[in-house]
Amino acid sequence: KVFHGEDMVRAVKNRSFSNLQGFDPATTTATRVHLFAHRYSKAVEGPKDKLTWHTGLLMEWSHGLFTTVFELAWYNGLSGYAGKSNWVRDKESRPTALYTAMPDGMKAPWREDLCELRATDHPAHSVEEFSAYLDEYTGTRPTDRFLDPSIVSSHDVCLSLRGLADVMQYMINYAGADRSYHEESRNCQTFSADFLGFLIGQKKVEPYHPLMRVLYKPRHHQFLYDC
Repeated sequence: KVFHGEDMVRAVKNRSFSNLQGFDPATTTATRVHLFAHRYSKAVEGPKDKLTWHTGLLMEWSHGLFTTVFELAWYNGLSGYAGKSNWVRDKESRPTALYTAMPDGMKAPWREDLCELRATDHPAHSVEEFSAYLDEYTGTRPTDRFLDPSIVSSHDVCLSLRGLADVMQYMINYAGADRSYHEESRNCQTFSADFLGFLIGQKKVEPYHPLMRVLYKPRHHQFLYDC
């Protein structure tokens, strides 16, 4: 299933979020969060490729049935690339299950000047299983996706309000506060730093790469407000 915008929160509250046995979205809470980083697989890397790191957060939940990858990327990037997500195994299928499940209103060309936030459920039950998934697709083979992946840090989620509906609302608020994408100042690394600092109650969380720290200004408050 694919939900977007306020439909994510409604699906949690009316329990239509998933039909997975043993999963109750209304009682699910975030328990642990892990910052991960990787470069993209290329047979030959150029100078910029070696400086281009993607970061995201892996969330563990109280039910232990799956984890969720949170990331910021180009607006309509997934639909523009026909649902070819690095977090699903059928990435090279035509079409992917993700693309088939997308509402038609989400299918449009990508925009490099705007961003979207993505929450992709992953079958890994733990950070160890997720790390094994990263390793499985690491290298320079045609089917590989990552280079030098790592779990950078791991933390308990400290928010008082950390239910699934709460987390979805935080994502909506942050995306609505500023829809722009900037390679230097609003990107996957700045989002990861903002969201991680917000979830664990720490002010001094910075983007992964030193170059991204130069213009970085924390925006934890953007998760809290819907106006």
